[in-house]
Formats: sequence, C-alpha cells, structure tokens
Amino acid sequence: MRLKRLGIQMVLPILDLATASTYSLAEGLVGAVSVGGLRLLDLRRADAAEEFRLLESLGRALEYVDEAGEFGTLVKDELKLIVAVPHRSDSVNTACRAYCSPFRRHTRSSSFYLACRLVWAATWIRRTRAANLEERAQHYEAFGLEALEAQVRFAALFDDAVNWEGFLRASFRGIHGDTNA
Repeated sequence: MRLKRLGIQMVLPILDLATASTYSLAEGLVGAVSVGGLRLLDLRRADAAEEFRLLESLGRALEYVDEAGEFGTLVKDELKLIVAVPHRSDSVNTACRAYCSPFRRHTRSSSFYLACRLVWAATWIRRTRAANLEERAQHYEAFGLEALEAQVRFAALFDDAVNWEGFLRASFRGIHGDTNA
C-alpha cells in the first residue's frame, strides 16, 4: 500500500510540471495581466465585463492579504500565478506556484473569500515545496489541514471572522463544491 501511495505521489510532480508547461505556453499565446505582483491568466471563455470583475476582485483580495501582514508576505513569496480555469474546483500547481480556480459563486462574488483562498494556496505551495517526495506521500493530508488552518487564522484577523470560520472548515481542502465556490 505504501509503495502504491508513493507511486501516485511520484506521478503528481510530473503532472504538475506538465500543467506548468501548458500554463507557460498559454501565457505566451493569451497573455497574462499583472495584479498586485501576481500574474493572472484567464483560460475561461469569459467576456470583458467578467474579466474586469475578476481583476477588481483579485485586487481587493490582495488588499485584504496585505492588511494581514505575515499573510501578505506568504502570498507574495509563494504565489506567482492565478489561473482562471474552466474546470470544476480549485487546485494548486506547485511547479509553477499557481492557484487555479473556475471563479464560481463565492470566489467570484467575495473578495474576502478569494483572499482566504490565496492564503490557502500559498500555504499549500510553501508546505509542499519544502517537503521532499517521501514526506509528501506520508503527510499530504497534514499539508491540506495546515493550509485550511492558515485561511482560518487569516479570516480571524478581520471583523467577520465568526461567519467565515464554519464555512472555511466545511471542506478539508477548502473546496466548497456543494456551494459552487
């Protein structure tokens, strides 16, 4: 069983690299926009108004992150690319240090929730980049819990923390698929 788990974990970095190459190619073809020091690559078929709302929301989310001191440093150090993708849920690509999201419902309508997701992604990236391959296989779930706790600690710095904590804890990986987050 351990060998099988290690095998899967050995494939994931390869998939991350392949996806990172695809994003790099897409950046060359589609172009990325810079927002607060991060690159935004929109691979959805969004209209100009939708893209503008995403830029505005991301800008405000980065303001929240900057207000939170250490979390601002975490996000700026670890996250380099935001990718708006047409698939179902949020993910992280450690190889290109990207947060990928379809920007549905909450991530689209709440800059604060998007800020929480940026903290989640940056924490996940920092932890997995620091781990060697065997440690990843053994502690993958712990990394996810660490990322979840980071977004809860981030939310606690703001006035509306009580309302956010339960929602953020609703999913181990912070993916709120049942709410189309």
